[in-house]
Amino acid sequence: MVEEKNPAKGGSAEEKPRPNSDTQGQSGPSPGSHDKSVDPGTSAATTVEEEARSAMEAGRDEVAELAEQRKSAGADRLEGFAMAVRKAADELKEQSPEVARYAQQAAEGLERTSASVRERSAGEIASTISDFARRQPLAFFGGAMVAGFALSRFMKSSAENTSPRRSEIPSGQREPRL
Repeated sequence: MVEEKNPAKGGSAEEKPRPNSDTQGQSGPSPGSHDKSVDPGTSAATTVEEEARSAMEAGRDEVAELAEQRKSAGADRLEGFAMAVRKAADELKEQSPEVARYAQQAAEGLERTSASVRERSAGEIASTISDFARRQPLAFFGGAMVAGFALSRFMKSSAENTSPRRSEIPSGQREPRL
């Protein structure tokens, strides 16, 4: 309500109701007010965002589980390789004690590495390797080459052991190509 002076009545104040121009002709809340109803576009965006976040978390969990499986498999292979080196060292004791001692030390190192791999997370292992590569790039490159060579020899010998020999293939059949 607004007071207006009426000059005809001697300037006395008289109250006249006046409509509020801010709300006249509008239904619902004013633009500056905080409405509790949800905008359908905002609701859909929030739902999509939540689903994306959930999918990312599920994917991250899957990758972590796969990394743990691979880490465990790698530790198993290291342990198996250490056992093979130890066996070779035992066989070499009589023929060449010096070489047998080096092989025994290598087997112990492989066993320690296998245990270390089992104890650490995949992220810790990746971080350690990355730090070593930055500090000692030549040693890292040399180690990667040796590991690659050893892995290729191991895979080649494994493939030879699983494929049939020419003498084992029945006549009239061709040997499969790799």
